[in-house]
Amino acid sequence: MTRLTKGQNIQKIPNTKDEMTQQLNDFIESGTKLIEDTVSMGPLPLHVTCYLSTELPPANYVTSVRAIVFQDNSVLVVTQPYGLMTILPGGQVEQGETLEKTLQRELLEETGWVLSNTSFLGFIHLHHLGPKPENFKYLYPDFIWSIYTAEAEHYLPEKMKYDEYVSESSFQPFDDIKNLPIDKGQLLLLESALKKHNS
Repeated sequence: MTRLTKGQNIQKIPNTKDEMTQQLNDFIESGTKLIEDTVSMGPLPLHVTCYLSTELPPANYVTSVRAIVFQDNSVLVVTQPYGLMTILPGGQVEQGETLEKTLQRELLEETGWVLSNTSFLGFIHLHHLGPKPENFKYLYPDFIWSIYTAEAEHYLPEKMKYDEYVSESSFQPFDDIKNLPIDKGQLLLLESALKKHNS
């Protein structure tokens, strides 16, 4: 029995690899492509494509939920180890969680912020370009990050937990974001999020 929550679509669970591929392709074609690139996540090369969408992704492909978080005229920026920066904090979906539950938990643990006014913005499709590593326990070759927009509502620093991916976080003015070392895909998602935020 499938448990549905507000905002989720009823989806047929594919039984075969071909059905899974078709389900993913159909979903991706429903999005609006912003940019694509090739990057490395550790030793693994990936083809990464950012999309806007009004349709939630198939849950069986979503590994991570992330958000562009607003506060007045600023955006939450997370600094990662070695100085890397992102405006898409969030993290891994745990078994039994809805996407929004994952988002709330991850942002609270990583940054101490409780979110309000969460809204689905789009997704990032990641495709492994290399062979599957031995004993690889993650989705392969395709997986999706769901992207939301949200407002920072309450700050509860005592709820933060150590996270190896987050060194610090702070809100930065919109105009300063473009001067930070943040990749173009995230900046394009921010541009669309700002239009949505200001409408």
